[in-house]
Amino acid sequence: MSNINALGYIRMNAPDLDAWRSYGTDILGLQVAEKTAATVGDGSLYLRQDDRSYRVALDQGDEASTTLGWEVVNREALEGVAAKLDAAGYEIEQATDEYAQSRLTVGMIRCDDPAGNKCEFFYGAASDKDAFVSPTAARFTTEDMGLGHVFAIVPDAKAFESFYTMLGFKVSDYIQLMPGLTGTFMHCNERHHTLAFVEVPGVTAVQHVMVEVDSIDSVGRSFDRCVASDAPIVMTLGRHTNDEMFSYYSASPNGVAFEYGTGGIKVHDDTWTVKHFDAASYWGHSQPKPIEVPTG
Repeated sequence: MSNINALGYIRMNAPDLDAWRSYGTDILGLQVAEKTAATVGDGSLYLRQDDRSYRVALDQGDEASTTLGWEVVNREALEGVAAKLDAAGYEIEQATDEYAQSRLTVGMIRCDDPAGNKCEFFYGAASDKDAFVSPTAARFTTEDMGLGHVFAIVPDAKAFESFYTMLGFKVSDYIQLMPGLTGTFMHCNERHHTLAFVEVPGVTAVQHVMVEVDSIDSVGRSFDRCVASDAPIVMTLGRHTNDEMFSYYSASPNGVAFEYGTGGIKVHDDTWTVKHFDAASYWGHSQPKPIEVPTG
């Protein structure tokens, strides 16, 4: 069993919060968490996906920055994570009660992963008594699997995998993305993968975040809204080989791509066999070509 229960939230910098508000609500169908913003009072944009007070948070800032909120089940589990990190020689910061409360959690420790991503390990996330209402009528697949998944570019894949394996993540499978470039996909719950990564020496970045909805129609309607908007489509509709997700990708206002999908398969450790795929998709997921308009 993984020490990490789920990806509870993600926090990023964004230069234009108004643009992100429009993208988050109109394209992704997330709900602006006005109550959370008022409670925290830091001027950031908070977005809901389910009964949690928020799942995605955007801070005003031009410099790229990502914080991964890794959820554990209780205080004892958090202490277990702290002990493992300490034994492995990682520098841990015990978050103050005030800081944990600013994240709307009960307890928290902080630590950078080997790629330099900021990690906040927490328990006791706040839920909102008011029902989640998507402005696009989307219904997200979170349950006990968290907000979705993150695909990272890392400078040292071996160190990155070792860190998350220590915390209980397990490899789901591998994909040969192109010659010399292999993606690794890892799970910490039944979602096929909560974390995926590929090694590019000298680079640390979040390439995309995935959110999952409960129907093909929700994906198609989001795709139509994206086509009609200023949000660039990064990859067209398609179906992945490993998790069988039907999805498309768009570029958010801060440059991080968001995969919007449905139908991802679940992993059951007692029966799962690690696989290796020679392509990321059975079909689709191509980069759109610019439309040439006749001039005469």
